[in-house]
Amino acid sequence: MINRTSINVENENEYDENCSVEYVNQESESENDENNYSDYNVDSPLSPCYDNLLKEQHPFLQCQSKLKQIISNKKQFQKIIQIHFIKQVLKLFLKIVFLKRTSILQNLLIILNYQIFKPLKSPSFFSTIKTSTILQYEKNLDLKNCVLTLNNDQNEIVKTALFHILCFTKEIESLNQPIFHLQKALEIITKQEQSIKDEIYMQIVKQISNNKTQSLIYYYQFMAVYASVSCPSKDYFKPLINYFYKKKENNSLHQNYCNFIINRLYHTFNTKNDLLYLTEQDINKIMHMKPLLYEIQLYHFAKFYMEMKVDLNCGDILNYISEQLNLNHRNQLCLCLIKISKKINEIYLNDNDCLFKIIKDHIQTYNKTTEIINYPQPSFKLVIKLMKISSPYQNIEIFTLAYMVAIQDYLNDFFPLDEDEIEQICSLKLAADYGPKRHLKAEQIDINEYIPLFKKNTFDSNERLSKIIQNYNQQRIINSRDARYKILEILDQFPRFLGSTYKCSLKEFNQKSSIPNIKIILNITFRGLICSLPQDQREYICHIDYDLINNYGKANNQTLHIVTLDKQIYLTFSTHIECEQVYQFILKHESQISSNDFNYTNLS
Repeated sequence: MINRTSINVENENEYDENCSVEYVNQESESENDENNYSDYNVDSPLSPCYDNLLKEQHPFLQCQSKLKQIISNKKQFQKIIQIHFIKQVLKLFLKIVFLKRTSILQNLLIILNYQIFKPLKSPSFFSTIKTSTILQYEKNLDLKNCVLTLNNDQNEIVKTALFHILCFTKEIESLNQPIFHLQKALEIITKQEQSIKDEIYMQIVKQISNNKTQSLIYYYQFMAVYASVSCPSKDYFKPLINYFYKKKENNSLHQNYCNFIINRLYHTFNTKNDLLYLTEQDINKIMHMKPLLYEIQLYHFAKFYMEMKVDLNCGDILNYISEQLNLNHRNQLCLCLIKISKKINEIYLNDNDCLFKIIKDHIQTYNKTTEIINYPQPSFKLVIKLMKISSPYQNIEIFTLAYMVAIQDYLNDFFPLDEDEIEQICSLKLAADYGPKRHLKAEQIDINEYIPLFKKNTFDSNERLSKIIQNYNQQRIINSRDARYKILEILDQFPRFLGSTYKCSLKEFNQKSSIPNIKIILNITFRGLICSLPQDQREYICHIDYDLINNYGKANNQTLHIVTLDKQIYLTFSTHIECEQVYQFILKHESQISSNDFNYTNLS
């Protein structure tokens, strides 16, 4: 077992409790007061904070540095004396000046440390330290069998839980499976009081700090699971967020796990929903970061950031979310804003800084890059209205759908919708009652209630909407993700343009490509929709993964025209031969692609 942890299952008396965040007043004094501070080491076993954890922000070092600055500035020093403790400090100060007594200077340092540190609110773990008396740092304290914030009974509970955690991280060998120890640790912790839960958070942070062993990933996984079931106290929440935010700056491994842990902390803290039990399937899902996209509470990202910096605008929040979630495309950033638009628009209502303007600017940018002109403007006010139909906590998918439909409408995609139709689809209550674990019963939807009288007399509007509702009525229960894909599937079956859609195999490719007025689309897609380019040109579009495009370009020394939308890549080709070459290249590198992914659309 490595030196970072002090648990020894064979000899419990060696358990070192040096990682509490709360200080306690100690009566004893060192024999040599003069060396108490100069020899103090934040990495010593007696450090009341976590070893190697943001050394530069240690409270003692902060106060020591602050004290030097204050003493060097006589005016500032006099101001502190007048505000805080005029009589006591003034007497000590006079004695220092006239008698130059070191022990009195030491006492002054102690008092100043406390008084200066008390108003400091740096966003670190040390802003949570609870102090009611003057602090004493002692170098020879006996900390065996002691967790500073807990009593003896609580210590035993913590040690038992940490034993199972160390077995899970494989720092202690065990005959049982790691998942058994993880569940056992959660079973012990979730039934305890808040102080024990917070102590476990701090112990795991200690194990993560400066850990360069293979066990680091297991600690990240445990923290993700633990943050999903146990809510940290208010004093520990922001310091935990701050720690993992700093931790993720090192490398991509830290970034992925830390982002996910931050997500779980936000979700648990804001819902105040402690879970008493997780199944093995739930645990595996969390450990592999499966809910990363759909369960991220983007609203809380924005809310937390706005609390930290008041002078924000929507663009700042957009960039911040981009940094947190590694989102590289403006479409996805707009989608993030849409998900939190309800709260953002309550704060920012001016025309120059609102969701309306951001989405509009984004689409105008896309318009310029793809040379799409003279297309009808979407109703941005309607988009924002759709976002406010239901609570953002429950209806992630409805925001996704509304966004996609609005963008499709603007780009004149295969099934553009009019405003009434969009509103009716979104008001079907497809996500009105969903949460992460809740479902909508299809039989609760009344078909007649949702068949509208459209302003635009299109030949297929009622038929399409009826099909959507009937499809849902055929299923007893629908979850949000299925709802989205079903809607898109149905809409794809009822195209709005007066034409036909053909699907054929690779063998028919050359024959179909020679038909006049045919737009040939190589549709190799795993997520999302297909975007059409201007109708007055015959284009060949290949929709594939971005990395594969780069690999093809490097292998063939060829530059291809790329259009991006929602992490989807659309390549345009002047000939079907070039398109087929790319397609064959992709087939060799991507097993998920079938050979029947050619869609031919007659636009005549």
